Amino acid sequence: MGNSNLITTYVFGAGRKEKFNTDDFRAKEFFYGYSYFEQRSKTLLIEMKNPEDGNNLILNFVDRVIRKLTELPIYTKDIVSVESFKILKKTDKLILTTELLGLSLLPLLLIVKIFKKIEIYVIVMGLFGRKPSNTIVKFFQNTTIALLSILTNKYIFIGKGEFLQAKKQYPKLHSKFSYMPFSIDLDFWRPLENYQEKNINNNILFVGNDGKRDYNLLVEIAKKMKEFNFTFITNQIQQCDLDNVNLIKGSWGEGVLTDEQMKNYYQDSFITILPIIDTFQPSGQSVALQSIACGTPVLISRTKGFWDEDLFTNNENIFFVDNNSTNEWSENIETLQKDQALLSRCSMNGLKTVTEHLDLNMFSLKLYNLVHET
Repeated sequence: MGNSNLITTYVFGAGRKEKFNTDDFRAKEFFYGYSYFEQRSKTLLIEMKNPEDGNNLILNFVDRVIRKLTELPIYTKDIVSVESFKILKKTDKLILTTELLGLSLLPLLLIVKIFKKIEIYVIVMGLFGRKPSNTIVKFFQNTTIALLSILTNKYIFIGKGEFLQAKKQYPKLHSKFSYMPFSIDLDFWRPLENYQEKNINNNILFVGNDGKRDYNLLVEIAKKMKEFNFTFITNQIQQCDLDNVNLIKGSWGEGVLTDEQMKNYYQDSFITILPIIDTFQPSGQSVALQSIACGTPVLISRTKGFWDEDLFTNNENIFFVDNNSTNEWSENIETLQKDQALLSRCSMNGLKTVTEHLDLNMFSLKLYNLVHET
């Protein structure tokens, strides 16, 4: 199972260290197996700073220029530091939990690679599905991604749609591509103890902050369906004056809600809805799987980047909306709310799917074996 003397370093976005030290460290899927690695080998951690904590004016200016030229999410000022460099010098295996982190650390990675052997693994969430706005941006974007690819031992795709598309578009990188479906902490996300079948009520839940969610459509759905109670947990909608909408501003990293409170919202809703703009990025994946694991079915836009069409089938363990119109969404919601048998069957099948295929413990084992056998 590999050499336990090798040092593995995880690189995370902001807020992970703080989460470790709170009573709310319950659901562990956004740590991508960190706890599993920590129990088996020496494991270090690099964390991105909160943007408001960065005060390096030069790096800030350089970042803005690079983001303009590449249209890539590069924030070197929040992660490039002497402390990060010292940790990287000791590292044998590096796990970057998003491509943003890999792109932002690229200057240090280029330097470290000159002086020592370090294996780099990048968890991918949309890197290869980006569309540059013009030829100049395309050149700089492709050059930057090519640099990262030279350094990277393995790209780990957590959505099958993006994985299959990347294999077609970048055949020369095929050997560096690996698919491991995003998985959730089933030790935490679960239905109520007395759960038998999905209870029907008028509560509808939406959770999410990424740029691929269709927030305008979401508001229009709530506006049309006044007889339903909507909860929106997002910081992307600044104000919603609808009487049937409970708007909770926040994101996972901000800790506005505890994991336990989030679980209660899932368990208390008859369905979770995820209107998404068509994209190869696996948007909505974590929210959908958390909801399904809590016994609440998901109604989601069918997109090119849907995570795994081999595991999920319409009206069996998930519900798809093919046309992102307000009418189709409202009709689907009304139909499901009236069909107890269909809703309960989908709920039970969904639970079976995540239990058999999308358990964080299985993901952690696969990742550990990949990293230590490469």
